[in-house]
Amino acid sequence: MSIPAAPASWAAAASIPAAVRRAAPFGQRPEPAFPWSASAGVFVAPAPALGAPGPELAVVADASAGGQRHLRLRLRSRRGAPVGIVLIPPEAGVTSLAVAGHAVPPPSGGRSALPGGWRGVTVLTLPREGVEIDAVVAAGPPRIWRVLDRTYGLPALPAAAALLGARPAAASPGQDGDVTLVGGKVAL
Repeated sequence: MSIPAAPASWAAAASIPAAVRRAAPFGQRPEPAFPWSASAGVFVAPAPALGAPGPELAVVADASAGGQRHLRLRLRSRRGAPVGIVLIPPEAGVTSLAVAGHAVPPPSGGRSALPGGWRGVTVLTLPREGVEIDAVVAAGPPRIWRVLDRTYGLPALPAAAALLGARPAAASPGQDGDVTLVGGKVAL
């Protein structure tokens, strides 16, 4: 069951230039971008709705045995994004994951790869038809999983142009650069 996503927002690193902070109503203090974020490190401002369809995480098969559920899921970007991301809450109790038949090893050192115990799977070359994910999780009530897709660059919106125009010539985006994330929640 898909659950509506939160309203759209801009997120910028805590080192955001003052000119960019003035281009949108960013908050006064950095805050976590997502529940699985490592620290309070981004400024957030409301953004206009993109109107793009969110990614899809569909159940292909669901079998229960011995206190566990084996889920076969299909992750697909309905807007053709090249990157897909699935974030699994800690209470799901993941015991194994595989993407397109390839096992995803658990985080090393007995620790979660993401803060708060979240487990993530990122597919950097998401095919248009999607990719199959096999997950073995604890049996129990539905839990809220997050699903995102990512495109590079900001959307073609006047508000995005204002942010880009406010960026000083000496400033540049970091890590993956400017990206657009569209996401949602799925009860599994």
